[in-house]
Amino acid sequence: MDSRLFASLSFSTLHDPQATTPFSATFLIDSGATHNILSGAFAARAGLALTDSVAVRTISGFDGSGSQASQEVDLILDQDPNPSTFIITTLKDSYDGILGMPWIKQHSVVFHMRDNAKSSLQRY
Repeated sequence: MDSRLFASLSFSTLHDPQATTPFSATFLIDSGATHNILSGAFAARAGLALTDSVAVRTISGFDGSGSQASQEVDLILDQDPNPSTFIITTLKDSYDGILGMPWIKQHSVVFHMRDNAKSSLQRY
């Protein structure tokens, strides 16, 4: 059984927050991720305007794999008026991005685990 927690969220960009066709993405919610991450392939398919990062970041995956990221994008998720910054990198799995500790902390997310079942979350 897959115990990972996913969220499907609509989003818009700061460049076009009133777009008539909303974007939607599937995110892994990961308390072990120090940043919010978006798949470079997904960003390209969605036609997102990326900006160069101030510094190149080295990203280490849970399996020890590494990659580098030098671009980012700010997204407005669901109806949240505060944009979330995502670094752009290659993701090996089928989800579009990762909501890491910046998003979890911003939304005061609490995880509930019951009987080794899939976790749920609650925003405060």
